[in-house]
Amino acid sequence: MTNTGSKSTQEISLDSLRIQIENAEKNKDILLAEKKTKLRELSINVIEIETKKGELDTKIIETQMNQFLAKDANESDIIRAPYDGIILEKYMSIGTVI
Repeated sequence: MTNTGSKSTQEISLDSLRIQIENAEKNKDILLAEKKTKLRELSINVIEIETKKGELDTKIIETQMNQFLAKDANESDIIRAPYDGIILEKYMSIGTVI
């Protein structure tokens, strides 16, 4: 005898499985949305890192150029004789423009 007013165990099991499937699909959608958000955040972080790397590369090049210019400037401050020898007497004093 089947009672028309109550559900059978199979119907209850099916309803329970449908609810579980619906919940699983909702969770899947939530996880996909979180994944997309994380991917966006990571791509923004990568862009920021690449920008900072570019800035650092520029600073390194500037520093190397300044180092080269400073070395070149120091070498131009040195007075060299056109021939070998020993300096016996200095006719100029410090600060004199040559």
